Amino acid sequence: MYALLFGAGLQMLLRRGKNCIRSRLSWLVLFGHGHAILLWDGDILLAYGLIGLLCWRMIRDAKESSKLLKTGMVLYLCGVKVLLVPGFISPGEPGDFWQPGVAELQYKKFESYVAVSIPGVIAPTCCLPAFWSSACNTAGNWRG
Repeated sequence: MYALLFGAGLQMLLRRGKNCIRSRLSWLVLFGHGHAILLWDGDILLAYGLIGLLCWRMIRDAKESSKLLKTGMVLYLCGVKVLLVPGFISPGEPGDFWQPGVAELQYKKFESYVAVSIPGVIAPTCCLPAFWSSACNTAGNWRG
């Protein structure tokens, strides 16, 4: 859906001229690059900007719409091939590479006991009540 809207937006921007499209797509690439570095690397902005610049050049340089349609069909079939080939090569059953190992499980257990309040300083706040009660019960039995 987003790809369809992106393509429709590119088509609407063609009337404004090449400077408008190139500057908008360049800004999209810059925002996508910054967003990928600073916030989240799985964002689609950078990919849309790069694909937009490529598609804009193809649309601009195309002599006929039939040539553009054929190019689009070839690119689509290449994408389908890229997705299908690994599916045929891979084994039918999943492996256990995605399951956590012993070290990851121990770290998660440790992580649940320790809370980090200030960067660089570990404050075991969730362990203090259990530690205090066991220390008071074993150290002299002064509770009663």
